[in-house]
Amino acid sequence: MHPVDDDFEQWFRATLDRVRGAARRVVGSAEEADDIASEAFARALLRWGVVRDLPHRDAWVVRVASNLAIDAVRTRTRRERILVVQRAAESLPAGDDAAADRLALALAVGRLPRRQRE
Repeated sequence: MHPVDDDFEQWFRATLDRVRGAARRVVGSAEEADDIASEAFARALLRWGVVRDLPHRDAWVVRVASNLAIDAVRTRTRRERILVVQRAAESLPAGDDAAADRLALALAVGRLPRRQRE
């Protein structure tokens, strides 16, 4: 493997928080979001010759992380998904009514039987 070039290093540092944030919004866990962000950047590094020249490489890595996060959530049991939403709702700052409403809706939908959720 080639050593990491300065362009990748700078890009990584500039976009890491955004990629972590996108993953965390999906999985609900900072630790899991870190793992997902690491995997997304590892994939970018493996394809750096192509990714470097993409006009929207930031969006590319966020999309990769989002897809990985969605895959992680899909593999969870229904009960695990409900617990993640509950933890996210509990961690909201006071006054964030729109986010609380979205989380309450997600929690309610998560409790429905599969066919009704679909």
